[in-house]
Amino acid sequence: MRSGLLLVAALAVTPLSAAPASVKEFHKLVPIAEAGRLSLTSHNGSVSVVAWNRPEVGIDARIEAARDGYAEDVQKTEIRVDGGGGNIDVESDFSRVTAHTILFGFGISRVVPLVDYTIHMPATARLRVSVHNASVNVSGLTNGADVETHNGKVELASVAGEVAVETHNGDINIDFARFSAPARIETHNGAAAVRLPADARVSLISDTHRRDPVTSDLPLVVRSSGDRWNATVNGGGPELHFTAHNGSLRVTRR
Repeated sequence: MRSGLLLVAALAVTPLSAAPASVKEFHKLVPIAEAGRLSLTSHNGSVSVVAWNRPEVGIDARIEAARDGYAEDVQKTEIRVDGGGGNIDVESDFSRVTAHTILFGFGISRVVPLVDYTIHMPATARLRVSVHNASVNVSGLTNGADVETHNGKVELASVAGEVAVETHNGDINIDFARFSAPARIETHNGAAAVRLPADARVSLISDTHRRDPVTSDLPLVVRSSGDRWNATVNGGGPELHFTAHNGSLRVTRR
C-alpha cells in the first residue's frame, strides 16, 4: 500500500513535457548600405517587403505548422541571416525537418512549415526574392527588384528601377512610380498587369503564343506582330519584355 502511495505522489510531482509550439517568431535588424542588396530564399508562406528610411533591414518572420500534428517541425525550422552592409542573405532553413508518411497515399512527403516574412529595407537597396509556393508583395523600392516564384501571386507597388519578375503559376501586378530602366516579366500560366505614368516612354516586346498579347490604355504604335510582337509607347524608351506560355499583358495609365 505504501509503495502505491509513493507512486501516486511521484506521478503528481513529475512535470509533464510541454507540447511543441505550433508557431514561432523571428526578429532581427541588420545594417545595410544605401545601395546594398538583400536576397531572400524561402519555400512556403508569403513575403511582404516595404521601404523605410532607415540604414538597416528589419527581418520579421512568423513560422507556423503546415498541418495539425506537425508542430515539431516549427522548432526545427530556422531563419538564417548572413552578411551585412553590402550584401545580406536571408534563408528559410528546413534542413532538420523530416519527411512524413502520407496516411492516405503512397510514399513519403516532406511538408515544411509556412514562413510569413515582413521585411523593411531602404528604398534604394536592391531586392532579390526566390520562393516556392508563396505570394510576394513589394512596395516603395526605387532601385528595382528581382522576384521569382513557382506558385504564387506577385504584387509590386510604387517601384522604380530595373525590375524582373518570373512566375510559373500566378498573376503579376506591377505599379511603376516611374519607368526609366528595363523590365522583364515572364509567366507560364498567369495574367500580368502593369501601371505606367502617362508620360512613360516604353519599348514593348512580347514573346507569346497569342495573336494580340497586349492590351493598353496608353497609345501604342505597333511595329511588328506574330510570336515576337513589339510596339512603342510615347516614342519608345527602355524595354518592357513580356514572355508567356499562356498569359496576357494589360497596360494601364497610372
